[in-house]
Amino acid sequence: MRERAASALTVHQDEIILADGPAAPLLVEGLPGASPRTLRERATAPTPRTGSEAVRAALTDDHLSLFNLSDEPVTTRVDVPQTGTPRLLFEGHQTLTEGGTAYDADIDAAEARLLPPRLTVRPLDGRPLPVGLRARVVDGSMVELTGPACRVQVTAQGRSEVAVVRAGRTTTVTVKRATAYPLRDLALGRTVFPTSPLPPGMSDPSAAVDGDPATAWTPGPNGRLVVDLGAPLRVREIRTEWTGGHVPGLRAEFSSDGLAYTPAGQLTGRGRDRHLSTDITARYVALATDAGHEGGARLIHLSLQ
Repeated sequence: MRERAASALTVHQDEIILADGPAAPLLVEGLPGASPRTLRERATAPTPRTGSEAVRAALTDDHLSLFNLSDEPVTTRVDVPQTGTPRLLFEGHQTLTEGGTAYDADIDAAEARLLPPRLTVRPLDGRPLPVGLRARVVDGSMVELTGPACRVQVTAQGRSEVAVVRAGRTTTVTVKRATAYPLRDLALGRTVFPTSPLPPGMSDPSAAVDGDPATAWTPGPNGRLVVDLGAPLRVREIRTEWTGGHVPGLRAEFSSDGLAYTPAGQLTGRGRDRHLSTDITARYVALATDAGHEGGARLIHLSLQ
């Protein structure tokens, strides 16, 4: 563990003891798997710097962490040091500098944000990356480049594309077969009902929204699940993916309070996929089936977009 401020502290096993003194923002970065040598090297390495006293930043395992320690929203530049030729790009806007990138951060009051690296940009033809090249990362597969003319390689998830940037123009690069993280799936990881005890013949419905293709939900007789989106959200499409076997009839219902539900329509499709296009704002989305008592397909994935 290393300290990110000029305040003394003591680390004893799993306890951190701060020194006496006036209250001040403090960022402590934990590196539990690091050796003493690695800790010494990291302690002397350049660290991200922000243009606001209220914002602290850290770069750990190529992930950029931002902390707004104030009660006001902050817009600031974050200088992210990077060594070597390639540059890591994070979701949002950033500009290449001589020592890394300058990231444009908009952080709400008392917000903490963790930004994984979405793409990497490298120079071609043995030339360095031009200072001032601006990148807007849309998602895990797409970036918009503007600035000095250059040829670069954009890499995402082990796949690459070559981009030619012309001065005064915006070049959009989409890395083929790369996943467009973050996934725009409103149901992923949400709370799902019913919970224990489950109706006879039904398995845990959370298996339909855990993102794991190896798990699936068994509806049981006329099984019905409800996804809690946490807040009223706009839902434009419902998609389901099933295992082999007979896919039951499906209908969707929406609710704002979890008590009164409004029918939204029947899901249709062929093979293992069923879907329904809609445009409704709701907090709760129910999927009702006419599944029989035994056998039949199981729901691998329920997606709300």
